[in-house]
Amino acid sequence: TQLQNDFITLLTLLFKSNFGESNIALAYMTGILPIKRYCNQSELNNFSEITMLNSFGLGEYMGFTEKEVQSICDKYALDFVRTKEWYDGYIVDGVEIYNPYAIIALTKSKEYLSSWSGTASSKAIAELIEVNYEGLREDLARLISGQKLEFTVASKSSNALFNLNSKVSIFTCLIYLGYLGYDKEQGCIFIPNKDVRLE
Repeated sequence: TQLQNDFITLLTLLFKSNFGESNIALAYMTGILPIKRYCNQSELNNFSEITMLNSFGLGEYMGFTEKEVQSICDKYALDFVRTKEWYDGYIVDGVEIYNPYAIIALTKSKEYLSSWSGTASSKAIAELIEVNYEGLREDLARLISGQKLEFTVASKSSNALFNLNSKVSIFTCLIYLGYLGYDKEQGCIFIPNKDVRLE
């Protein structure tokens, strides 16, 4: 899309120009999906992309750890067991992490509610499910029922919510988006918690 092209152009001007090299030593950007690659030789090839799938050993910094959530629950008089059921389940580098947005929302509302419905539309996800690539719906039903499924991440992971044309590419995208948890050591995907399961 034009917006993506404009954003890549902006990043290229900032980080691949003489200005960037002389004025920027380090940049930290956040987002859900990796930076879009248009070809093998991307204009933006000097980034270290830290993701749920490749954390560079920084998994414990990608969300709140269990110890941090326990402390938050104590401070705000929240039920830790229930908080764990609702919002735990992401595993990065063997560390269980919680979505900070969900935990912060819980401290404000004091109610265990889905944090997903307020962040983005799941319309694109629903459309992919309707296509039912390679038995996608049946596998999602298994995941929702609590099963874990063996999974190998797409070698060329898609990082956009369009042009996804296989179950593997869709599941890989759902890992990036946080709808699925991924245990790299076990090689499996799963629904991480009640929050996502309800969504």
